[in-house]
Amino acid sequence: MLGNYCYDGGCILNPIYLSEITEEKIIKLLDDNIVSIGADIEYQILGDTQHFNFIFYLKPRCVGKDKVNISYFGYPFTYPCTFNIDNECKMPKDVCLLTESDITNKRKEVLLKYWLPYQSIMVNMIKKLTNQDFHQRFLNELEQEMVNCYRFIGRYIYNSRADFETINDVQEKMQLYGELFPSVLNQALEEFTEEVMEGQSR
Repeated sequence: MLGNYCYDGGCILNPIYLSEITEEKIIKLLDDNIVSIGADIEYQILGDTQHFNFIFYLKPRCVGKDKVNISYFGYPFTYPCTFNIDNECKMPKDVCLLTESDITNKRKEVLLKYWLPYQSIMVNMIKKLTNQDFHQRFLNELEQEMVNCYRFIGRYIYNSRADFETINDVQEKMQLYGELFPSVLNQALEEFTEEVMEGQSR
C-alpha cells in the first residue's frame, strides 16, 4: 500500500541502494523520466540576515514536473508521484526508495544525511540542466507557485465557490513566503495581473 505522500509528491530515494551516484547515472534516470532533483530546505533568520540550508536528493518524478523540482508549496497544489499506479508503487525495482509511511522525522533526517556526500554533484547537475545556480532556480520555481496561488484564489472567488478555509491557508503560506522573498511575491503578482488584463481584453 502507498503512503499518503505518494498522492502529494514523490518520496526520497535512498542513495545507499543506488550502488553509485555519478552524473552519468543521474542523467540516465532523469532522461528516462524516473526521477527529479528535489531539495529539503530549512531557513533561519538571525538578526537581519536570512540563512538557507539546501540538501539536494533524488525523488520519483511527479506528474507535470521537470527534471529539477526543488520548490514545494504543498496543499492545495499537489503533484502525485508518477509511479503511483492502482494504489501500488511501480518504481523500477532496482531503485530502492523510502515511502512516506516509512518516514519519521528521525528517519528522514538520517536519510538526508546519506545525500550529503553528493551535494556538489547535485549542485553541478542543477546548473547544467537549468543554466541557473540552485538558489535562482528555487526562486523561479517559487515565483511560479505564487502565480498558481493567485490563480487559485481568483478562480474560487470568481466562481463564487469560495472555500474560505483553504483560501486562508494559501494566503498564510503566501504571507510567509512574501516575508522571506518579497521580490518574488511582487513579481508573481505582476505576472498574474498581466494574465488577468490580457484575459479581460479578449
